Amino acid sequence: MILYQSSFFIAAAGKGFLGSLTADERVLLIVFSLWMLLVLGIGLYTSRFAKSTAGFFLGDRKMGAWVTAISSTASSESGWLLLGAVGMAYMMGASAVWIAVGCLCGYAFNWFLFAEKFRKGTKRLDSITIPDYLEDYVKDKSHIIRITGVLIIILLMFTYVAAQMTAAGKSLNAIFGLDYTWGVIISGLVTILYTMMGGYRAVTWTDLIQGLLMVVALVAMPIITIFYLGGPAKTMHKLLQTPAGKAGIFRIQGKTERDFRVEWARVYLCREEENFRYQNTLEDRYWLTEISRENVAGKDKSVFYLRLHKGFTNVYLNGKKLTRGTHLIEKGDKIILPAQNIGITFENTFDLKGGKDLLSAFGGRTGLGMLGFVLGMLGIGLGYPGSPHVITRYMSAKSEKEIRQGRLIAMTWGVLAMYGAIFLGMAARVLLPMIIDPEYSILIAGKTLLHPIFAGIVLAAVISAILSTADSQLLVAASAVTRDIYEKVISKKRVPEEKMVKISRITVMIMGILAVLLALTETRIVFWFVLFSWAGLGASFGPVLILSVFWDKLNKWGMFSGMVTGFAMTLIWKLKLKAWLAGLTGIELYELVPAFFLALAVAMVVSVASKDMEA
Repeated sequence: MILYQSSFFIAAAGKGFLGSLTADERVLLIVFSLWMLLVLGIGLYTSRFAKSTAGFFLGDRKMGAWVTAISSTASSESGWLLLGAVGMAYMMGASAVWIAVGCLCGYAFNWFLFAEKFRKGTKRLDSITIPDYLEDYVKDKSHIIRITGVLIIILLMFTYVAAQMTAAGKSLNAIFGLDYTWGVIISGLVTILYTMMGGYRAVTWTDLIQGLLMVVALVAMPIITIFYLGGPAKTMHKLLQTPAGKAGIFRIQGKTERDFRVEWARVYLCREEENFRYQNTLEDRYWLTEISRENVAGKDKSVFYLRLHKGFTNVYLNGKKLTRGTHLIEKGDKIILPAQNIGITFENTFDLKGGKDLLSAFGGRTGLGMLGFVLGMLGIGLGYPGSPHVITRYMSAKSEKEIRQGRLIAMTWGVLAMYGAIFLGMAARVLLPMIIDPEYSILIAGKTLLHPIFAGIVLAAVISAILSTADSQLLVAASAVTRDIYEKVISKKRVPEEKMVKISRITVMIMGILAVLLALTETRIVFWFVLFSWAGLGASFGPVLILSVFWDKLNKWGMFSGMVTGFAMTLIWKLKLKAWLAGLTGIELYELVPAFFLALAVAMVVSVASKDMEA
């Protein structure tokens, strides 16, 4: 019944805009809808196995090598890989390779050094959640470790899930023109339903299929795109001829809602990129030409300005009526033209490398700037041992044998997917020079080059990347509430398994709905939340989890101080110290790097200093 109602809901959501789609787009929609129904079917099938707390949250620790390996990689990358990494390679070129190097170093550490020992420890303590393991490891009777861990998980995982829903809504809007709100609701509903029905098995089995689809798309698309452009040599030659620049993304709110991109005085309108052209009519551009990155005397040429001429006497910037002249506009600013009933929001800016910098491993960076860039990209790998939705995969493996077998599978997946994303982004820079937002390179390239059936598969791969992370994070957040708060802190006694599973499903539903509601707000920032949440989780849990495996002197106070330090330093560095250091030295260092190593040092120092204190 649930499956039938869900398919009807998805069909009803599409009915309102179906008439506006081309024949190719309708085929693409059918393929995508069938994929969503398959995912729901897996959730329905696996619901019969989720009969206990361990079954709902860990699959009864019976997962094989392929499920463990692929689900851990797919859940760790999310839409960040197919959207974010491809977009970064579009903008930065070959220097984006450091993202792949950093991530693969994280994979290697987890799979070759950490996973097997961590699984043994969690099995010995019979831990179901990460807070379970941490509390039991230091024998904390006060629950301070558990409560601290739960608060960090709920805060960061909740925003992380909302970011995935946001990415799904924006992706469906970019490829179909489907209203953003409906995109979020449909994606959220599907994720909530199959996670709620099947629990851990539904999550990992769908992640296995979705992870395989992701890597196929990231291998096939760069090959197809590069050979469409004439081969590797011609693609590289065209990259060398590509100019550098700075672009801004604006959103128009009026009779219709659409995006446009400003690069110098050129304006590119959305849904035109597949035709390799942009509209240049007076109707579409009569006021847009007033927003440009022109050479303004005495002004910073790296930002955008709104230049008001004689004919524009009724224009508002952030609620303030403007006078004639040149006015600086920044991200988040809102421009209102009441006479035309138009609002414009300045959403984002991005720098575009060009020429030799596109093929350089450092993107033209030198000195401290190059050092900070490389360290920041490599530092992304520090997040893997501290991400609960990744390391719970090791806890659920059937035995250490599955961990050892999974190493080759995970590393192969990582190499193919990471480098595929980079090559695709660089090729898309040539194929789609006028795309509105680089993060949607894979979507527009697929729609431009492939038959609608295969373009639908590419879209399914992108949404799979998003959902394979959202479902895992939703399950981890629900386990923190159900297992760690309700059963261990509030109830303080063993709750019947049937009741726990029922409460767990209700918790998944409630938290999923709240994440969808957050994604429906006007704050549509995806990757800021992703990278910040990744850093916060990695710095809060990574150091103490690593110490618990490799250092036997870690105690309760060292663990507590390390977790708090990692979380606090991530926040402080992101909001204050990062910009200060960049202004002083030119180094823009990703917040995970200083937060991780400071938390590691604090946990060790406090553990040694407090070794004689009572637990």
